[in-house]
Amino acid sequence: MVMSVRDYGSGIPPRLLRSFMERNERVGVGLAGMRERARELGGLMTVMRADDGPGTIVAVEIPIVRRESPKFDSGEPEEGARAASFS
Repeated sequence: MVMSVRDYGSGIPPRLLRSFMERNERVGVGLAGMRERARELGGLMTVMRADDGPGTIVAVEIPIVRRESPKFDSGEPEEGARAASFS
């Protein structure tokens, strides 16, 4: 899944954007936090200047993993499990 968001602010100066992407230098807390969250999900975040005007575009790509459906509880206790008794 890929999602991109654009703002129409003053943008990020090319020198700062390059240092953020190439050398992992901090541009801001928000961008660093978004990149970390994308990495935690096995994804990638890319920041780029908007070519057609002011602003910045942030794109995040996250792999979607299909998981097996959870098994329904049969009502039988698991092996080695003890039943609780209440008085």
